[in-house]
Amino acid sequence: MSGTEPKCKDDKRIPELAEALKALAEPNRLRIMCFLSKGERCVCDIETELCISQQLTSHHVNVLKEAGFLKLRKEGTRYNYSIDLDFLKRVNDIFEEYLDYGNVARDNRRSKACERNPMRDEEVKRIVREGYAKVAQQGSSCCEPVSSCCGIPTL
Repeated sequence: MSGTEPKCKDDKRIPELAEALKALAEPNRLRIMCFLSKGERCVCDIETELCISQQLTSHHVNVLKEAGFLKLRKEGTRYNYSIDLDFLKRVNDIFEEYLDYGNVARDNRRSKACERNPMRDEEVKRIVREGYAKVAQQGSSCCEPVSSCCGIPTL
């Protein structure tokens, strides 16, 4: 290991990432984010589509809003929520910089810990395909047959 400390040690954005991940660490909140990825919606639509109570929907939407993931737009008596794309991009950029599969999976990661050097998409796809092919060849009884999505085998 090299004598230099990883840059992630003192990166002031790491606590921001941790807080953002905490806000997302709940299944209903992830479902809300997924639902809102299609565009702005009112709370009543979120309740109906996700089959959760008004109180629970309001709680989860408020947690996501306070964390920075959602924007609110009031229209009469309706509250419409949408994803704050700038915040989502910032969180995603921090995540990719330190925890992206391509960054973590590359060779010699100890000496290059926390450096920005992402693998090319095709190389990542090749690694994923090879991994799925090994699982499929093993014929594990817990796995469904391998199918393909977007050219990448999936289980």
